[in-house]
Amino acid sequence: VEVGQVAPPYQSAAMPAESTMKRPADLSDVPDPGQKRQHVGSLATGATKDAVDHSKVLSHAMELNMDKSETLLVRTSTKEWLTTSQSSGVARRLIERRGGDIARATTVVRFAPNQSFPEHTHTGGEEFVVLDGTWRDGYGDFPKYCYIRNFIGSSHTPRIGEDGCVILVKLCQMHPTIHPEPQHTAWTDLGPAVVRRDGREVASGEGSSAASFHELVIFDSPLETVKMMVLPGSGATVRIPVPKGGRELLVVDGQFTSRLGTHDERSWCRLADEVHFADGHLEVTTGEAVVYLYSKEGHLASAEIDLEEARGRELNLKMKKA
Repeated sequence: VEVGQVAPPYQSAAMPAESTMKRPADLSDVPDPGQKRQHVGSLATGATKDAVDHSKVLSHAMELNMDKSETLLVRTSTKEWLTTSQSSGVARRLIERRGGDIARATTVVRFAPNQSFPEHTHTGGEEFVVLDGTWRDGYGDFPKYCYIRNFIGSSHTPRIGEDGCVILVKLCQMHPTIHPEPQHTAWTDLGPAVVRRDGREVASGEGSSAASFHELVIFDSPLETVKMMVLPGSGATVRIPVPKGGRELLVVDGQFTSRLGTHDERSWCRLADEVHFADGHLEVTTGEAVVYLYSKEGHLASAEIDLEEARGRELNLKMKKA
């Protein structure tokens, strides 16, 4: 396993003046049971084919929450789990998605215990955060608080142990040439204590009574910056910067509220940079527990691999294997 190094500290770009925020949207598009269905993926070893509820199988192609100029909150805890293979052993809660079997997507995926999967190649790239359990493949074992990037063209053979696994995964959101990466990079042991110890403390700003928070830059490129963040609990008020290029947040632990609503565990939000928040910040109030966040920023207008190119790469691989 190639273990990633923490990137240099990131300085957020200045935010333009305030303007009216769009009304926040929530994820409500679940496939109609009457639509034509198609299973996605291969049958996992250890899962039973008869266990599939076909009314909850992910539809073949869809467009969901892909307007990156829109600020929105998706509370995945309120969404139905949709099966994603020829078994009930893998299920998804959709956040954003464009496409069918090859899709640009952000998704919470749950793997049932004791499964293995055939080797597959990510023709559009993949990144994910382990939210619970342990992810296992040929690169190693990755428990909660690990962050993994598998670049375009990389392959692996997932296997899930008795503790199961839940991840937040992003597919087809890399670019093949602007910023090439190693085939696989993993950052391990990124829990809250490590973020506070190795990250930087971000003050709320001069004259503000809001609490400070900690952030640790994990990955930094011309296309995006990925961080892990820790916000204090006990009902603290915290001002989270919204930089040029926007920000998205996924709550791994804890919860907070904002003008968008309640961000409970595994909630995701997109903060579009053209939606100008007061002083370039989103003000939040945390719950009693410390809040641990995955953050990606500066990426909403960045170039990504063309889906047809990713599909072409997939077809070429299938032809070579035939």
